[in-house]
Amino acid sequence: MSSLPVLRRLAAVALLMSIAACASRELELPVVTLPEVIEEVPPEPTFGAPRVVDDGQDWECVVYARSIGDVQLTGNAWTWWDQAAGVYDRGQQPRIGAVLVMKRKGESLGHVAVVRAIIDSRQIVAEHANWLNRGEIQIDSRIQDVSPNNDWTAVRVWYVPGHSWGRTTYPAYGFIYPIEVAGL
Repeated sequence: MSSLPVLRRLAAVALLMSIAACASRELELPVVTLPEVIEEVPPEPTFGAPRVVDDGQDWECVVYARSIGDVQLTGNAWTWWDQAAGVYDRGQQPRIGAVLVMKRKGESLGHVAVVRAIIDSRQIVAEHANWLNRGEIQIDSRIQDVSPNNDWTAVRVWYVPGHSWGRTTYPAYGFIYPIEVAGL
């Protein structure tokens, strides 16, 4: 007969006794102080399904972009890029609140859209008006960068009625960034 099972039982009894002894003693835990300022983590951006809203007004994209954003330029959409020089920062990567400026294509006067969320380096969620030339607003509209250098100089826009990406690629200048005021 092996003594191994007996030794295991004795070890288990010894372990239980030491645990019981610990439980009967008061444990002294170190005091941990939290920093005075705890930085809040911003919530994940939320957005719904892309949709077209007709609020009864006949919106132009530039008027609508000014009304919902912090870039305050006037004139045809394609002129905003040059107008922003020296007034606003401009760049090739999206930022929330920035205005994407599309170039003229054919008879169009260009287009502007305000960035509401960034999905990834190639896709944003924007809000804009008059995309389908009916003066309506597009909410949670997806816009995709299809430029070869990932610089947002060529984009495709989600076609809400067809539930798919539009077939046309539109040339774009890039993004106009709103002025950020420290402390506000």
